[in-house]
Parts: sequence; C-alpha cells; structure tokens
Amino acid sequence: MAQSRMDIIRAERAALEADRSGTSMQRLSRVNAWYRVACTGVDADVAKLSQELKLRVLEVHLTTLAEPATWVDWKLACLLAQAQGTGPHTSDQPTPPFTRSLEAARSFVSGALPGFWVSSGLCALTGHASLGADYNGPDGERLHREWPLDIAGSRETWDEDLAPGDGPHRECMAILACAVRALAHKLQLEASR
Repeated sequence: MAQSRMDIIRAERAALEADRSGTSMQRLSRVNAWYRVACTGVDADVAKLSQELKLRVLEVHLTTLAEPATWVDWKLACLLAQAQGTGPHTSDQPTPPFTRSLEAARSFVSGALPGFWVSSGLCALTGHASLGADYNGPDGERLHREWPLDIAGSRETWDEDLAPGDGPHRECMAILACAVRALAHKLQLEASR
C-alpha cells in the first residue's frame, strides 16, 4: 500500500525529532559517528561526506544556539561564497549578519539556493520557516533537473520550528537551518546519481 503524502511528512518529522533528542554535544557526537561509519563504505565519496558533515554540524549549531553568533555567520558566508563560485570568503570582505537579519538570512537562501521560495514567521512560541524549490517559477526547468522529485528520497520542502520565540533571530536561524538541510540533501542526491 502506497504511503500518503501526509504519512511521509509525519515519518520525516518523527525522524527529525528523534535526531534532535539530547544536548547539542550528544547530537554532534551522533553526527560524527554517522560520518565515521559512512566513510568506511567501499564507494564512499569522502569529499562529499565531509561537506555533508560540515552542513549537518552547522545545522546542529543553528538549531541549538541561544543567541546569534558571528562565527556561524562567518561559516555561512564561506558556504555562500562556495555555492556561488566566488572563491573563499576572506576577512577583507564584510560578513553579513545572517543570524541577526531576516534580509540577510533570505539573501543567503537566494544566493545558495537560487529559485527557492522562503516562508517564515515568528510567534510567541517559535521562529519558524519553510523553503522549497519553486518548480513553477522562471527557474523551474533547471530546478527539476537539479532537484528531481521523481526519485526516491526526494523532498519538496524543508521546515523548521525553533523554540522559544525569543526574538527575530530565531526566525533567521529557522530559515538558515532549512537552507543548510536542503544543501545537505542536494549532496545526498548528487552522491546517489
């Protein structure tokens, strides 16, 4: 019997919540253990796995930070420079305040994931965000090639709710956590081709 879209969403959400259990150090330990096991595979692409590890570690930090952090902004600026092919981010360049500014967080998405839509908000309980490829927009054809929906493991959206709702930076971090997870998913898609 085929699973309904809602069943798939519930299963993905349960897996995400299970991965979120424990302290940030316990979560980082699990990510590192996953990386060590993944690298032992016969056909392991260690370079792609290393990139994915960095993204997963960054996601742990984004979802557990209590305050914005300039070192996270720096890592995101380096990631954006790599995604855009503009070379390494250096100390001569200004580092955008990705974790403190909604405009900067959204510009990270548009630079690292061109053609993606972003929806976010802030309430008394959470900073929340969703993002996904805009298959009906002007970049739809390219997005269908790069982010195919017809293969196993494909995703349509990435969602995040970060509690408590302690200011606008939670919304920024929710946007960024979604973006980092989407980039990690793209690496998984590329590795499976």
